[in-house]
Amino acid sequence: MKKYCSLAMVVISALSFAQLTIGEKIDEANTKMMKNNLTTTSGANLYSLENFPVATLIPFHLKGKYGFKTPEGTIAIPPQYNNVCFFAEDCRLMNANNEDVKIFGSSDYASVQENGKDYRIDRKGKKVYQYNDADLGKCTNNYVKQKYLVYKYHNQFGLIEYEQYTEDEEKQLFKIHPQYEFIHVLEGKNIDAPLLIASKNNRFGVIDTNNQIIIPFEYVDIKRNYSWKLGHLFEVSKDGNRFYFINVNNKAYK
Repeated sequence: MKKYCSLAMVVISALSFAQLTIGEKIDEANTKMMKNNLTTTSGANLYSLENFPVATLIPFHLKGKYGFKTPEGTIAIPPQYNNVCFFAEDCRLMNANNEDVKIFGSSDYASVQENGKDYRIDRKGKKVYQYNDADLGKCTNNYVKQKYLVYKYHNQFGLIEYEQYTEDEEKQLFKIHPQYEFIHVLEGKNIDAPLLIASKNNRFGVIDTNNQIIIPFEYVDIKRNYSWKLGHLFEVSKDGNRFYFINVNNKAYK
């Protein structure tokens, strides 16, 4: 499951993120800017479900099994799988050696695991393909250099633009001055305006690159996975045990 679900796995370990450790000095001008660079909630008005529609089928967990619900909460595919991915492309199937299975690499299908076996299912929950290593092709490297870089200073994290990075810390131009316990840049379709998972006072929330709060800092964890890129959803928890999805307006899907 890990092989083909690495881009879409609902349950996924934290991804590594770029950061730098800098020195001990920040000049007076930067210090004044840092005091004024505080978060506000006005950024939330820039985000809407119209611009960021959620996935039409959302994974959910019940009694140790995974299935899919509609955004309205109707069970579309009953929980029967050990793990599931979002409905999303699988580039190894799209580039398959077997022409007959390429169709199953499209986003009309999702990867699931049941009783140790890996399948693609359609949107009605029907198993349409069982994975066979002999079929699988190679994914092309479509890496796009990210615009922003997480920057660490005195165990606090901020944000800079790659192109404006300098080794002279006193001349560093911050997009967001170091003030968070953690920042992770979420991968999305727009590298110029990504969203960021951040932590403050041991609580997680989501901010934009203007340091405006999108999701309030009320969660004990937000997973660093591909749920935002694939479904415009954040996987969150308020107790560290039960995880569920929320949209950009902080509406829960459980």
